[in-house]
Amino acid sequence: MQIELQKVKSYENVFVVEYYDGYVAGGKYNVQNLNTTYMGFSASYGTIFFDNFDEAQVVADKLNKQSTMNKIDYYENNADSYIETSKDLNMDKFNAIVEEAIDSLDAPFPAKLLDIGFGAARDMKYFKGKGLDIVGVDSCKKFVDNAKDMGLTAYQAYLPNLSMIPKEDIFDIIYSVGVLMHLDKKSRIELFKNIKKNLTPGGFLIISYNTLDRTNDSNRLFYKLEKNVIDSEVEMTLVSEEIIVDSRGIEWITSTFVR
Repeated sequence: MQIELQKVKSYENVFVVEYYDGYVAGGKYNVQNLNTTYMGFSASYGTIFFDNFDEAQVVADKLNKQSTMNKIDYYENNADSYIETSKDLNMDKFNAIVEEAIDSLDAPFPAKLLDIGFGAARDMKYFKGKGLDIVGVDSCKKFVDNAKDMGLTAYQAYLPNLSMIPKEDIFDIIYSVGVLMHLDKKSRIELFKNIKKNLTPGGFLIISYNTLDRTNDSNRLFYKLEKNVIDSEVEMTLVSEEIIVDSRGIEWITSTFVR
């Protein structure tokens, strides 16, 4: 049973659902050890108290699922405007990093690329124009439909799942721009494992993300990332890193890893 905040002190022990890189059902707390500062913090950040762990876990799972769906719904509801504002962004610096990785491959032309979270399909269109074999996945159906209308190969995927990609598709390069900030730690680790399964030995993973704190965004789900944490989660060898500053002045850490 959920316990109202003002009644928590009447219990000996409580279980909590806290928001920390996703909603987490915590262990048992002795109420006598919960000081006023913690209680005030809890009220501000939406901590929920329960009298049993099982119910706390169910609520945490439900909240995480709802957060994910809210994120997807945002892009579904704003797909047209997102495509319009994103399709012509200058990606020359990022494209140069991918092309440098392509030149480093010990593989026949055309290289096979996977774009994770392609959005407006801007980068897919560019690399297809270069004669490369490009495939993309995105959670937003409208983005997928738009990519298909452009003659691109695209699949709808709810990350970290990549099982919709045909098993015979092994990629020389997998890249992702602006996606990791939407995934919690558990999902990121699972995604990197799935990427490794779909990446040829000697192939490259290129990820571009920022470390802004947008966790209070009311429309989309964001997690604050730390570079050293991301590097450790990938579990591949980092070969290069570059900071790309976009037109808004936002710094994007763009890292290349080799499997």
